Amino acid sequence: MHLDRILRIINYPLIEMLLKDNNDNIGYIDKMKKSELKKLKYNDDNDDDGDGNDTNNNNIQQKQQHYRRFQNVQFLLQTFIFIFWFIRGFIVLFLDDCSITATILGSIFNLLKIVRIYPELVAFHFAIKDFLCHFIIFGNYKRYRFYQYIISYCHQIYNPHLNDEQNIISLSERKLSPKTIFNLDQKELYRLILFIKQRFYGHCHIVCGTSILVGLTGNLVFFSVNPMDNHFYLFGHSYTLYSIYCLFYPCFCAIWSYYGFMWTSNLLTYFCIVCRILQAKSFKNELQIKNLKRFLTHRLRSHLSDQSDLFDEIRMLNEFWCSYLSITITVYIVLSCLSLYIITFTNVLISMKIFFTVIFIQPVTIILLLTITSANLCFQIFRLNKRYYSILAMRQNNSGGRQNLRLKFKVMSTLELINSNTIGFTLNNQKIIDYKAIGMVIANTTTLFVLVGQNLRNN
Repeated sequence: MHLDRILRIINYPLIEMLLKDNNDNIGYIDKMKKSELKKLKYNDDNDDDGDGNDTNNNNIQQKQQHYRRFQNVQFLLQTFIFIFWFIRGFIVLFLDDCSITATILGSIFNLLKIVRIYPELVAFHFAIKDFLCHFIIFGNYKRYRFYQYIISYCHQIYNPHLNDEQNIISLSERKLSPKTIFNLDQKELYRLILFIKQRFYGHCHIVCGTSILVGLTGNLVFFSVNPMDNHFYLFGHSYTLYSIYCLFYPCFCAIWSYYGFMWTSNLLTYFCIVCRILQAKSFKNELQIKNLKRFLTHRLRSHLSDQSDLFDEIRMLNEFWCSYLSITITVYIVLSCLSLYIITFTNVLISMKIFFTVIFIQPVTIILLLTITSANLCFQIFRLNKRYYSILAMRQNNSGGRQNLRLKFKVMSTLELINSNTIGFTLNNQKIIDYKAIGMVIANTTTLFVLVGQNLRNN
């Protein structure tokens, strides 16, 4: 089966909730601009304004537009699932092992001779992660439209929900050609298309593989438990009813895992694609300076304008991604520590050790991918400082003049901005994610693992 068919199936909720009837509102996006996002935010209202005299009707339409994202069966279903697992994960942490409520809520790890709190803490943090990722997108109308804007920004290069022929037709309908997108050369655009395809292939594997793994492992766990130890009388001593319960709960877990990883993996995929596009633009700007043999005013002015637009794009995109990066890195550090503790310090079955090893690898891989991807963008931008020093050296050999002095000031300002290491994606505390951040993440993870181990072993 082709990528576009698989992806339309896997991303069906995302298509219904975010992409349906959205292409008419968002056209070609060459550069991310706040003015365009603001215009997009109120685009539908402006379309229905008429003469613009009926203010009350406009306000009502605006409110309806803001709440339209909630009027979706998929949204209601996913919100119920995420809230249920969040509340369930909190409740089971305070239940006794032999509690009837623990059986009803599917908390049976103690019957496998495992200290129940450790795996339940892992499940609770996954519930936190899913709930917060959902909230990032749908909790605020501006972020909701911003994410649609980002998706369209990536899809104009290659829409993975369409096949190659449909992508060509889509470009022709918008009177675009591959040569006009971001003014990049054909080879770079081809590399970007391959990168997008690879990322979405990985997205399909993550979502499908995780959902199947959770469903199969859940069935093995539930059916390996002795019904007599699991309040069998609640099911009227009926093995049929108990078997239905043992099938239903793992399937419900798999559905939760599917929705959770679909959003998490999509956010991760689009973040990587956005960084790759920004790297390509930065590399194009670097080539402009590299090919600059003399201090040519018009070419340098054009380059500085492109570079300024790129910096503005990064700052604007960071307004959306900083919350996602902060939540994901923080929660996944805790998840990796808890999973590693279960693997190394608890006496569990080998099958459960394998399961939690997979759980441990997943957050560690995502943390490294996020930090390295963001750090690569920072490094690509920082490489430009040598080019600007060479331009300033060219300037010394040119005659003065007010115009040249202005350009020199702009070059020095851009150089200072690059050297200040403030251009790139950050956490909510404005900490830039560069290669130094990788060491910081490793140090924090190690420290937290020691603290978690000491605290849990003492309790």
